[in-house]
Formats: sequence, structure tokens, C-alpha cells
Amino acid sequence: NAAGINGFGATSKLAQINAKELQLQNLVGAPLPQSGTGNGKLLFTADNFSQGRGKFDLSGFSSVGINAVKAFKAAGNGELNVAGNLNISAGYLTSAPGVSLDINASGVANFNPSSAKTALPAIEGFGGTLKVTAASIGFNATAILPSGSLALHGIQGNVQIGGNAEIDLAGRRVAFADTYDYTPG
Repeated sequence: NAAGINGFGATSKLAQINAKELQLQNLVGAPLPQSGTGNGKLLFTADNFSQGRGKFDLSGFSSVGINAVKAFKAAGNGELNVAGNLNISAGYLTSAPGVSLDINASGVANFNPSSAKTALPAIEGFGGTLKVTAASIGFNATAILPSGSLALHGIQGNVQIGGNAEIDLAGRRVAFADTYDYTPG
């Protein structure tokens, strides 16, 4: 729980955070007291990565990498702001029910599948939203957002959807007592 992470290292420097489960969040809405002035790299590696509630800033890094072997999950309403390039590799991207996450990168944002084979789970809950804004975007990952929304905005360059991209925003069949209905998708 923090406002963000700042980098002050030289271009050749790499800061790494490895964990089985990793969640970034800013529950109290603390402001970032200063921005990083470095040009190094930041790499998060986890089985499951969650972006929680609040605005979380990553500055002072030329690039930020998030390697989630299984899931990259929006776990709470919030923002992830990266002052530089962003590279996310994940088995799949998803969201908790009704959660909205804005991902903003001042540079290029790339989304790719993780190198490990990940079984895709049945996602429970509906209406999650991922909104990505970056200079340009390459999306070649799997997104599972039942009855949800995925928005990709390239503000200077293109948005390119790769041949391996799988985007599932479809509605789902839901049981109500002795009948079924379908969520919008």
C-alpha cells in the first residue's frame, strides 16, 4: 500500500520485485511526494499480479515490465500510471466484478502472453473494465472480461491487435432459481 515507486538509477540499472502473489494499491489515496528522475528498468514477476484500489504511479524508469505467469487482475477501482514504456506478459488479463482499472503509459504499452502455458479459469462476476492509454499499443494477449469492456487508446501511434490476441467480452448464462437468463456482452 503506497502512492507508487520511484526510480533514480542509471539506464543500466534494473530493480526487480519477485513474489508468488503481488498486489499494488493505494488504499488511502496518498499523493506521490516526488517523481523519479532515473532511466533504469523495473520488473515485477509473480504467479498472479493484482492492481488494487487507488492511483499507483511508477516513475523514473525507462521501462516497466510485469510478468504474471498466470493472471494480471484488476482487483479494485484505480489507476496504474507508468512514466515510460510498459510491457505486460500474462497468462490472461481479467477483472474483479464491476471493477474499473485505467492503465496509462507515457511510452509504448505491449501486452503479450506469458511464456508458461496457463489454463484459463471460469471467471465469475461481470462488468469489469480495463482501459489502456499509451503512446501506442501492441495487444497480443488474452483478456477475459465477461460482460465487460476493454478499451485501447493510442494517443500518438497505432493500436495493433496481434494474431494471438483473444478478447472475451461475451455475456454469460446465469441461473435464477429454476430459469436462466443471459448477461449482455
